[in-house]
Amino acid sequence: MTGWRMLHAADLHLDSPFGGLAGLPNGVRDAIRGSTFRALDNLTALAIRERVRLVVLAGDVYDLEDRSIRAQLKFHDAVERLAEAGIAVCIAHGNHDPLSGRRLPWVPPRGVHEFAADEPETVPLHDAKGRLLAYVHGVSYGNAVVTENLAAKFRVHDRTAANIGVLHANVDGASDHGNYAPAARSQLIASGIDYWALGHIHARQVLNESPHIVYPGNTQGRSMKETGAKGCYVVEFEDARVLDMTFHETDAVRWTTLEVSVEEARTLLDVQELVHRKLDGLRAAAGGKPHVVRLVVRGRTGLHRELKRTSMLDELAAEWNETESEAAERDPGYPFVWIESHRLETRGLIDRAEWIGQDSFIGDMLRIAAEIRKRDDRLSAFADEVTEELLRTRVGRHLLSGQPLSGGGRALTDRDQLAELLARAEDWLLDMLVEGEDRR
Repeated sequence: MTGWRMLHAADLHLDSPFGGLAGLPNGVRDAIRGSTFRALDNLTALAIRERVRLVVLAGDVYDLEDRSIRAQLKFHDAVERLAEAGIAVCIAHGNHDPLSGRRLPWVPPRGVHEFAADEPETVPLHDAKGRLLAYVHGVSYGNAVVTENLAAKFRVHDRTAANIGVLHANVDGASDHGNYAPAARSQLIASGIDYWALGHIHARQVLNESPHIVYPGNTQGRSMKETGAKGCYVVEFEDARVLDMTFHETDAVRWTTLEVSVEEARTLLDVQELVHRKLDGLRAAAGGKPHVVRLVVRGRTGLHRELKRTSMLDELAAEWNETESEAAERDPGYPFVWIESHRLETRGLIDRAEWIGQDSFIGDMLRIAAEIRKRDDRLSAFADEVTEELLRTRVGRHLLSGQPLSGGGRALTDRDQLAELLARAEDWLLDMLVEGEDRR
């Protein structure tokens, strides 16, 4: 029996432009702009350290069809380092970096293969002694829009070794990504491929085991839509069988949502201390990795109205970021925790049980909301009736803040999201109405 390792990565998006960085201090901005390249360095070092035999890159190595010269030079250098270490590399191109894009002249080193477009190619993989380990099947996009089912063209001719499929594709029509090279999970299972090394979906997912159908996610998050650890898989094979898969982080800057409960706070200074403690805790646990943070302050608190009426969170974030900016300017390697935005989601200490039993407008509203919450069909009707109108108003956009929309941006469908939207609307109205009562 022969054991060997493969590294599976996708969606490097080298030299991604990272829009919206103009107002950031130089140290923070430069760290974010260079993060896709440092993620590539981390990936390369990982492959060499783990002594993998093969690296497969499943599309969108570059962020743009007309890839930047800097991105190409950085990538060529990384691939050449892998080749010098005796690691084979197989590259498929996707919708962001199709073969039609402008490219620098480059002769890939021995053991490095870029798949052609339209029809899958098969590359045999051998160990250092010449023993057959696997067949690597893959195909690239010839242009940026591929709507054909490329997976249907993959063929397995020999089952004595592992068969690996490398494809940039949308499996089962994930709605948050373009439906390029659409394929069905059932089709991939029946294909005879032992491990589908997929790209295109930036969220890490294992769609099936035996055969394995895997999205590793992208190697570096690029916005608040791509939060959490980003990286790649190191896959251990024994002959044609997958023994183990280990996720490894490669991201150089992490995007994250940080929630801070202020239910224990008695004063605004307590709020500040709780937020600072949480931010410092994130830095301590990050192992030197910089973070870009969306701060969410939540919880039921008697300070709710005071927090709403003051600009305390604005001032807190500005003061924190000023300190982080000064430190990042002094030290380019400083593990900054930068507050990208903040949101107040506290709720007042209102006795719902008392109000819901009253024969009043507020009592009626709470009882109606409770009835809507009990039934999915009423929640859906609620969303259908109000979502489009909410999007046209300032209050509505506040209530929908943080709620991902589907159906062309007009309809919420997830039950938990609908219930949360209803709760936001209920709390906002309750605050307004009870505050009005208190003024009488």
